[in-house]
Amino acid sequence: MTYIDLDRHQSTGTDNHTEARPGLSTVKLYIADYMLRHGDGSTRDRQLARQMIQDSDDHAASLAYAKYPQSIDATAAEFELSSTHGDHRWGISTTSTADTAAFLEAKKTIDPASPILDWMSTAAPVAADGTVQDWGTFLVPGTVGTKWGWSDYGPTVVASTSFGDDFVIAAITYGTIDEHTGDILDALPDTHTDSSDAAA
Repeated sequence: MTYIDLDRHQSTGTDNHTEARPGLSTVKLYIADYMLRHGDGSTRDRQLARQMIQDSDDHAASLAYAKYPQSIDATAAEFELSSTHGDHRWGISTTSTADTAAFLEAKKTIDPASPILDWMSTAAPVAADGTVQDWGTFLVPGTVGTKWGWSDYGPTVVASTSFGDDFVIAAITYGTIDEHTGDILDALPDTHTDSSDAAA
């Protein structure tokens, strides 16, 4: 897990937070960002990007990655995401929680008007494949937007990444959704506070 305090400019993480792991649907963030900023600017590209983020639509991701197979590696190079690597299928590409958090930190600080942040904030309650999207980093107090990921085959792996007004967080777990959520809440730094409570 990686946690970045945007106000203090401090990043903390578990011992394995730089380890390359299955990126699952969190790599859709990289594909969508590339499409929006380096694609052909078409309405279709924007529609696919929105479906990938709000609905975690795998078919949309496959269409987008077929059109822009360089998107994950190009985004990794641009944002210096050293553990992120694209593969011939987007679903088996890798990333780390450190990379995912760094990417979201960049979006929050240098591209706060990115549609990606808006779509994460308005994610569908249920994904395109029927998975409920209400777990993991979504449950961290103060969360504004979230992207989730989960394995459809092989070992059970789940991921989630979120941002709030003053933080970003990312986690990947070899285990169940409940284990993932528990690990996150247990590992939250003592400095984390719900910004809405702090402002009250």
